[in-house]
Amino acid sequence: MAHYISPHQTHPLPDPPIRMQTRAAVGMGVWVRTGAHAFAECLFSTEKGPPAEEQLSWLLDEFEDFLGRATPRARTAMMLCIFVVSFVAPLVRGKFASLAALPISDRQRVLLAAEKGLFGPAVLAPKAVLSLLWFEREDVRREARVRLPCLPGGS
Repeated sequence: MAHYISPHQTHPLPDPPIRMQTRAAVGMGVWVRTGAHAFAECLFSTEKGPPAEEQLSWLLDEFEDFLGRATPRARTAMMLCIFVVSFVAPLVRGKFASLAALPISDRQRVLLAAEKGLFGPAVLAPKAVLSLLWFEREDVRREARVRLPCLPGGS
């Protein structure tokens, strides 16, 4: 029991209950998950090809949890960014399909053009969050030869 005493209160206050959730209660819609999947698949592809589906699934679960814990305004802003990247950016490049329907090479061109153009902030927001989440995985850091001593395990 904590002992917080104020001038107006002379008895100790009980410690607040700690509530731990394994996942946030608010999820993302199918179109957000599909758009984020297409974005991440393109973003983290290497000369060997796209990441393993298991890694992408984990990333999208973490992204969904991130969005679920965000404020409504932040969640709406991120979902708007995913919408712009998924549907508007391909149209601007003359592609009449969603980002998810394009081959990875076309996605890369669309995202590069969007990032350098008017939609730069809409690309940067999900790119930053997905990258932070992506490099939390030890196997990804090991493969990329990245050391992040600030994370547990320090690898």
